[in-house]
Amino acid sequence: MQFNKTIMAIFTGAVFCISAVHVACAGYADDRAEIENLMSTYIFALDLKDVEAYANTFTEDGIINHAGGIERGREEIREFIAGSAENARRKWEARDRSAPRPIPNRHIIDNLELEVNGNTATGRAYWTSVTVDENRHAHVSEYGFYEDEYRRVNGKWLFSYRLIVNEFREGREHSVVSAIK
Repeated sequence: MQFNKTIMAIFTGAVFCISAVHVACAGYADDRAEIENLMSTYIFALDLKDVEAYANTFTEDGIINHAGGIERGREEIREFIAGSAENARRKWEARDRSAPRPIPNRHIIDNLELEVNGNTATGRAYWTSVTVDENRHAHVSEYGFYEDEYRRVNGKWLFSYRLIVNEFREGREHSVVSAIK
């Protein structure tokens, strides 16, 4: 009888340990999936010029540090992307209508490296911008990487800080980047 109790105790302990590991792994997998979805929402909003969706990927006090400057807070971020969308609209309206219709560039994010610590996380990923030239040939027009900080707010992952390094822009090359917050 003692042997059966020992076996049962070992089995119960093993099941408990496996369950704990499963819960921990599932938590990370869920967090990672949500952050990957956040990044997709961000990049679609950028390419589709969806000002509200873009701004709402950041915390209220979020910061974006990019080649053109630093925006602090969701409202500044919203104004920045609204200005960018307005410039794109003006270029579209002023285009040479006898030329082939331009195809907008598209951004791709890949190689996400992520570390989650409770309700905060840090990560970095590469980004690539693909554009189409006047001969309708696609090519990489720009590339770089992101260095991000995330925060879970009301159960939702958002960017609290995003450094965008455009390795085509002078002063933003990897070797000279200083993350200013």
